[in-house]
Amino acid sequence: MKVTTSKGHEYEAAWAHGPLRGTQQMMMELIDGRRLSEIAAEIEECSEIRTRKGEKAGEPETVYTGYTRLAAISGGSEEGRTLITLARE
Repeated sequence: MKVTTSKGHEYEAAWAHGPLRGTQQMMMELIDGRRLSEIAAEIEECSEIRTRKGEKAGEPETVYTGYTRLAAISGGSEEGRTLITLARE
């Protein structure tokens, strides 16, 4: 799955889902082995997150809007997986 932000950053992701039941949050698991602070700086305050399951342009997309606050970020697995929770403000 590809994830693209309104800031123009693109990531490989295992999954993305939102809104979570009873909350104003969405979560995604990125496959990115960089430092958490680098990823957080790119993700924070994005006005839009787009996900696409296929590799080709024109594949169906899911658009998450308004999830601008980074609520949580964790990672450190040897596969370089980073779990991100974003909240609507």
